[in-house]
Amino acid sequence: MEKSTFKRRLMFVVCMLMCGLSIQAADDGLITDQVIIDKLVAGTLPQRISSDEKNLITNLKINGEINGTDLRLIREMAGRSVKGEFLDPGKETEGKLSILDLSDAKIVSGGEPYYQDYDYMEDRYNNYFTKDNEIGYMTFSNSDVLTSVTLPSGLTSIGTSAFEKCWNLASVTLPSSLVSIDEEAFCECANLTSVTFPSGLTSIGGFAFSNCRSLTNVTFPSSLTEIGKRAFAMCGFKSLTLPSSLTQIGMEAFQDCIRLKSLYVGWQKPLPAGRIFDEFDISNCTLYVPQGTRQRYSGTEVWRDFGEIKEYDISGVDKVDNHSEAKEVSRYSLDGQLLSAPVKGFNIVRYSDGSIKKVVVN
Repeated sequence: MEKSTFKRRLMFVVCMLMCGLSIQAADDGLITDQVIIDKLVAGTLPQRISSDEKNLITNLKINGEINGTDLRLIREMAGRSVKGEFLDPGKETEGKLSILDLSDAKIVSGGEPYYQDYDYMEDRYNNYFTKDNEIGYMTFSNSDVLTSVTLPSGLTSIGTSAFEKCWNLASVTLPSSLVSIDEEAFCECANLTSVTFPSGLTSIGGFAFSNCRSLTNVTFPSSLTEIGKRAFAMCGFKSLTLPSSLTQIGMEAFQDCIRLKSLYVGWQKPLPAGRIFDEFDISNCTLYVPQGTRQRYSGTEVWRDFGEIKEYDISGVDKVDNHSEAKEVSRYSLDGQLLSAPVKGFNIVRYSDGSIKKVVVN
């Protein structure tokens, strides 16, 4: 009888302990609903978000102006100290900010430095301040909690290493106002899978998306003129389309993109390629060139090394308009057959605004 009573009591205690642990695990205090900071005045975010809340918010949207003081706090909320590794070897904070929506925010100059580091070569401390309409150097670098970022609608530039080594960043929405992406901006963002570049973008800096191994889908606009050295080295593309607007592609820009099987180019005259495809066998890849240019590419260094060179009708082919509000209404093959889904090759797409476009499906 005593043994039975002891067992029941023991089971009760174990059950209570397990329930207590379950409650503690479930009630971790995180604020998972989106927190909206409306009509923010630059420099006042620390007054709008308390010290008790800043490490608990996981989803944040800001409407209004943001300066260095505000970005300093947001960086801490995203798990990183304002100080670089030589000033603060720990670097991490307890912040859990995963989703950040700045679509209705505006970056302005002023406030405190949002980032600080030590230049051991020059033996000096560096403070970094915000500039109008720019995401600056190292702004969100090394955050391992950020998964989704929507950037301000008036943003024109993304600075060097702004999102470097944001290991878990899977989604980034770029505004139509964006003109340039600087060196190493998204370098080593291992979980980034897709990027649609806006229609006004002109340059992508060296190493900008290097070692983004999960990156399999990018859309380049017809405004793009320059891709820097190793900008997309070690990415996961299977198919790629390079616009004819490109006039400069840096050395090893697509180095070690070993999954690439098809490449579409739009130049009537082959662009000097140099070593842009280093360290993978392009003989396993098919090159698609404008009609009437196959012979030129076949006789040009590097381009002639592709396994197969095929011509395609580039006239009337529209690259994706990244910022159109129109939705697809229907899709047809070139012979007029209604398609239930995209089919590899040329598709005729009709949109809700009445426009009709001829697109390439890779």
